[in-house]
Amino acid sequence: MRKILVICMILFLAVAVSYNFEWIIGGYPQTKSAIQGNVRDYLMNEQNYKITDIASIDVTYSRKFGDYSAQVILSDEKETKYYYRIDEKVKQSGYNGKTNKHRES
Repeated sequence: MRKILVICMILFLAVAVSYNFEWIIGGYPQTKSAIQGNVRDYLMNEQNYKITDIASIDVTYSRKFGDYSAQVILSDEKETKYYYRIDEKVKQSGYNGKTNKHRES
């Protein structure tokens, strides 16, 4: 009886960990990398930025909402962070800073 209980507990824990693995590790690295590439492509191809205009793109996973977002800092406006989400396409979802020179409408 005790063996069966231990096996059931181990099985339960294995299922719980595998189901919530993305949440536990804070997002899959390959997904973060793909989103970073998509945002970079969007900025360069659709918004006409040069690679030198982009200071950084940081992709994070929200455990609360279960989704990814990208935080972009541009070279000429390092105090402002622009946030991007990918639903069907990349779109700017907001910004944080004193200036908003690159805000999309």
